[in-house]
Amino acid sequence: MNWSGLMPHVKTGFSGWIKCQTFDELEVQEAASNWQSEMFFFESTSTVSYKSVGNDWFIFAQGLSEIEFEDICNKVINESIFNDADINEKTLFSDIKKEITNLLLPGAIVFAIQAKLGRVVVLRDACGFLPIYYHFSQNTLVFSSNLETVRKNTQFSGVNTDKINEMLVYAHRTGKRTLWQNLNAISPGGVSVFTQDQLVVHQWLLTEKSQYSPELKSKFKSMTESAVLLEIKKAMDKALEPLENEPHVSVPCGGGVDSSFLGAYLAQRGQDVTFWCINQPDAPVSEDEWMKPLSKQLKIPCEYANLNKQVFLDNFLDRMEQSHQPMTGPNSVGGIYARKLALEAGDKVFISGEGADTVFGGLSPFARLMPMVRLFRMLSKLPKRLRMQLDRGIISEAAWVMDISQVAPTEDISRIAMGDMERAELLAEVLDFPKGDSAIERYADIFSWIQIKEVPTGLNHIFFEKDEFEGGVTHYPFAHEALINLGLHLPYKYKVNEGHKKWLWRKFTSEYIGHDVAFRKKYAFPTLTHIWLEPSAKLLKGGFLQDLLCANVSSVFESLPKSDPARWTLLNIELWGRLHCLGQSKEQLLNTMMSA
Repeated sequence: MNWSGLMPHVKTGFSGWIKCQTFDELEVQEAASNWQSEMFFFESTSTVSYKSVGNDWFIFAQGLSEIEFEDICNKVINESIFNDADINEKTLFSDIKKEITNLLLPGAIVFAIQAKLGRVVVLRDACGFLPIYYHFSQNTLVFSSNLETVRKNTQFSGVNTDKINEMLVYAHRTGKRTLWQNLNAISPGGVSVFTQDQLVVHQWLLTEKSQYSPELKSKFKSMTESAVLLEIKKAMDKALEPLENEPHVSVPCGGGVDSSFLGAYLAQRGQDVTFWCINQPDAPVSEDEWMKPLSKQLKIPCEYANLNKQVFLDNFLDRMEQSHQPMTGPNSVGGIYARKLALEAGDKVFISGEGADTVFGGLSPFARLMPMVRLFRMLSKLPKRLRMQLDRGIISEAAWVMDISQVAPTEDISRIAMGDMERAELLAEVLDFPKGDSAIERYADIFSWIQIKEVPTGLNHIFFEKDEFEGGVTHYPFAHEALINLGLHLPYKYKVNEGHKKWLWRKFTSEYIGHDVAFRKKYAFPTLTHIWLEPSAKLLKGGFLQDLLCANVSSVFESLPKSDPARWTLLNIELWGRLHCLGQSKEQLLNTMMSA
């Protein structure tokens, strides 16, 4: 393998290769940022722990303290199953799952190499903000936190069309497979074992049985509201410990409760804080109309990243070209630009409110548990045939035509999830979630659990990319084990109450940002994205997606309302395909997209 010149963007990640072949002795050479032998090459721009331990193990770890690293080394070399020649269909780490997945802060990764068996074991923390992309063939494992690096070291370029379908349905991807054939990802909260002449073994360690405690749930239910509020404060302080010695922290903020609270809370404890806000001056209502009074109220200065068409499209294509993946949403483009401006202004440390909705019940599924929806759910007690007819009578015309064309009723095949077996696996698991005191409580727990598992596997790479491509360091307190654990066991009455999602969290934050800000309704600012992207629609006619799907995608696009997010998804995938599959240049695409 020749890695020279193949890491143009990696600032905080790692890359390397390992030969899964038996070696009796390895002479390991250590340089400033890499370790290599006849069997492996490992390069990292972050601090790495490395140790040769008993029974011929070589162990690398990133994101662990010295004590945590020693603990993991002992657990790995004493796990007898890893010394078996064949470990397929056997349970890995049956009794220490909690210790593995609670590797404290996001980003912990362990590579354990056993030379005499030609084996490498990869362990992930549960949050997994540092992605691991890999290709494994001919007993060689190529890996990197940067998808481009893996692509440049493999000969495969085919597309997984079912992952395209997943994006069209869900607007993002989850699971172990990327959009590229034979280029996969090692999921957070799991263990993967690569062995000479064997198939890869993947197992989840982040499971309901290892993370969910009925006893802890009962404890929270029995506590008073004031006692739970105190638990929230303790967990928040624990999650913010890494920022205690940072004199200045930047907070990306659009006036929402989570980011507003983080700024106010840090400022109250004496730290210098700056808000950074995405702003569209030409929109009917711009973000600064919310942020200026909030900034004044909290006495926190706010800087604005003003978006126009040129800035939006330039940053959009830049990121897609770097990441080799479609974007997950248009709002992230503004965040990329704001980060660049903040770095130019000298800001280097950031904190994000991402994950607060997952922890405290702010996600849209929790609205589906409101009394009116629960009333309709009572109809599920009707016989199956009547339920089917009721459903078919109220769905849209297009959905009705599609439904009556199906051989099997939709609910009977729902577990295959539009052909995405990885989502089917998740669905099958969550339906076995333990039954609590009520169906509502159980479904609230299921929704929380789905997000805790889905977000790391599907979205965390975009959080990592902010640091990887722009620079700086971002802290995600709501991904800390203390808050994740609290959120998973928080009773439903504290998540949705009095018509508010995140009800108890809002009460907690109101002390710092005021009741009006904490409890005001979420507002979606009008966006100019659809106007800026409108000229790009001409690319759909005879384009990448039309050829891939053998369908008139342009016609489908034109039939959608101008505000439909599916329009963004179609153009997003079209541009990705033109860049990375058809080999068109960013400049060529930008010229087309800028034309009237």
